[in-house]
Amino acid sequence: PMDENAVNYCLPLADKCRENGYKTEIYPSASKLKKQLDYANAKNIKWAIIVGDSEIEKGEVSIKNLVDGNQQTSDIENFVNLIS
Repeated sequence: PMDENAVNYCLPLADKCRENGYKTEIYPSASKLKKQLDYANAKNIKWAIIVGDSEIEKGEVSIKNLVDGNQQTSDIENFVNLIS
């Protein structure tokens, strides 16, 4: 769910993606992850950046490749390098 803490964490990440030339959306409502990933798949989005409480605590993001299903974790400084 996108509470204020998560939104504040995600907005700079979205800006960083846009600065690197990636079209970026933040799913705006508190829906289950499956629904959010289904939405991304329906729009043919290749990458999903997943942020939950544990990622916020650690200063990380989970990056899921929606084409092959692989998922990895990265710190917020370097995650854009993994989505090329």
